[in-house]
Amino acid sequence: MRDPWLDWPPALRRAGLALLALALDEDLGEAGDLTARYFDPGPARQRGRFVAREAGVLAGLPLALFVFRATAARLGVAPRLPADGAVALACPVFQVLESAPEGLRFAAGETLARIEGSALVLHAGERTALNFLQRLSAVASRTAAAVAASCGPAVLDTRKTTPGYRRLEKYAVRLGGGQNHRLGLDDALG
Repeated sequence: MRDPWLDWPPALRRAGLALLALALDEDLGEAGDLTARYFDPGPARQRGRFVAREAGVLAGLPLALFVFRATAARLGVAPRLPADGAVALACPVFQVLESAPEGLRFAAGETLARIEGSALVLHAGERTALNFLQRLSAVASRTAAAVAASCGPAVLDTRKTTPGYRRLEKYAVRLGGGQNHRLGLDDALG
């Protein structure tokens, strides 16, 4: 299956990589996942699924899946990633088995992705992956609800975004059917 991360434009990948580096610094620190290492899963492989708890619009799945690849590299159990994240490297400890397309309107209980990999990598990357997926899908879902409730002009976003998340949140707005007003102060008067 094609790596969904490579379908993202370079600007989105750069924004995702910057946030991912911060998130992994926060979660893994210098020592990695001590709990997973304590239980020493060794070479054990596990399978996992991303299952929706409620209906919504899918956004951020390529980044959520890439978290595991970056986690594997960070823990030293897979090759280091290129700085721009543009090259899909074979990752022996993580594999995407199935993934839904970005912008999908999904129902509660629907499986959005299936993955397989090292138990250590899946446990260490799980929360970071879910954080990205939940946040961006929430933006897309709330935007879709606003668009559905609107009977007037287009639904536009603002620059009032979470620091560091602007490109990703604006991407999620577009997936939800909204339109971007402008990215920053340097691209339009207003």
